[in-house]
Amino acid sequence: MTGKDRWLIFVLLEDCPFEQLLRRTQQAFGQPLQCKDDEGRYVASAQLGEFEVQVIDKEDRLGEFLSDDHYTLRVAIHGDDHFTLSFENRIKALLAQADLKWQRFVWAPDRTPAQA
Repeated sequence: MTGKDRWLIFVLLEDCPFEQLLRRTQQAFGQPLQCKDDEGRYVASAQLGEFEVQVIDKEDRLGEFLSDDHYTLRVAIHGDDHFTLSFENRIKALLAQADLKWQRFVWAPDRTPAQA
């Protein structure tokens, strides 16, 4: 991570198989996501010009105790140009159009280097 990388992370409220969530996410962003097994957990991602999107499976096939309660959607940006309410609302609108429900979201890190 460089000092300028940020993530907009959503906790998704979807109770469906990962493959179905993946199809709906691809529809939302209009782009196929490449899926890989990352040490027992599926992670699907695509570079979409100015940002990258990742869908992270809630199930960990290495052990039940490692699994999460929810899927995670992570949008990665580089620099501060998209660290805006406008960009955040754009991503929320894409999720709403695909009827993808989310519980909460967070920017990480949430401060610019000058604020830290």
